[in-house]
Amino acid sequence: MPEPFILPLFPLEMVLFPQIPIPFHIFEPRYLQMISWCLENHAEFGVIFSQGGRLSTTGTTAYVENVLQEFPDGKRDILCIGKRRFQVGKLLDRKPYLEAEVIFIEDQNEDTAVLTTLRQKGEGLLNRYSRLIQKPIEAHWYQEASFEEFSFILSEMGQYTTREQQRLLEMVSTTLRLKRALQTLEARVTRHELGVKLVNELGPGDYDHILN
Repeated sequence: MPEPFILPLFPLEMVLFPQIPIPFHIFEPRYLQMISWCLENHAEFGVIFSQGGRLSTTGTTAYVENVLQEFPDGKRDILCIGKRRFQVGKLLDRKPYLEAEVIFIEDQNEDTAVLTTLRQKGEGLLNRYSRLIQKPIEAHWYQEASFEEFSFILSEMGQYTTREQQRLLEMVSTTLRLKRALQTLEARVTRHELGVKLVNELGPGDYDHILN
C-alpha cells in the first residue's frame, strides 16, 4: 500500500478537476501562509469540496502556476492548475491551516482501443463546440493529455452540479467518466446547433419569442 503523503488542504465549496486552470484570490492569513509555504517549497496543496463543515474524502491537488498580483496588504491573486487526485486519510491540526495524510489515486487500467474511440469522439465534439461559440479551444490543452486527463477536460465542459462533479472526480473508470462527459457535451452541442439553426431560419426576434 502506498505511503501517506502530508498535504495542506484548502476546503472550498467547489470541485477542481485535474488539468483545469483556476484563479484564486487569497486573503485569509492562514491560506496566505499556506500559499507562501507552497511557493517556497514548490509544493502542491489540496483543493477539497466542503459543505456544511463536512469534507469530502477525495480531492485534487493544485500547483501555483503563476502569481498574478500581490497587494500591499499581503493578499495575492494566483493562477493554479489541477494536478492529481488524492484520498484523505488522517486529518492533521498542527498548523493554522488544515493538513492531511493522503494517498494519490489513479483510474484503473482499461481497454486502450475503447478509450481511443471515445477520445476521438470527444475531440470531434470539442471542435464542433469551438465553432459554435466562435472561440478556438487550444488543441495542445487536450492533445497532450492522457486518457484520464482528457476525461476530466471533457467533464469540465459539462454543466454539472457540484455534487455531480464530485462523483465524476471519485470515479476510478476513465471509460465510464468519458461516456458520461460525452453524453453531456453532445447534448449541449446539439442544443447550441439547434439554436443557431433556428436563429438562421427564423431570425433572433422570432427565436426569442419561441423561447419565452
